[in-house]
Amino acid sequence: MGAVWITYRRSLPLFSKFELTSRLVCWDEKWFYIEQTFTGEQGLVAVGWVKGMLRDERGSVDPGMVIERVASGVVSPPMPEAMATWNELTREKLAGG
Repeated sequence: MGAVWITYRRSLPLFSKFELTSRLVCWDEKWFYIEQTFTGEQGLVAVGWVKGMLRDERGSVDPGMVIERVASGVVSPPMPEAMATWNELTREKLAGG
């Protein structure tokens, strides 16, 4: 399953304007790993990491195939150590560890 981790730095009052920026950090044979930052009038509000996949009628779609169609020859950057640790902890938790 996918996963989301988010850390809040400050409150965002109801109906406040904010900017959401998404950045593809890396990918593997099944998952895209995305960092999202929320910025309000007073600066950084929150940072989130998303582990997600694309699916079609046959099941999950290989992220490498998607990237190849968008930017031929591009390979995934290495996964940052902190994100790899979060990914492993998520796997352990889902496995009942």
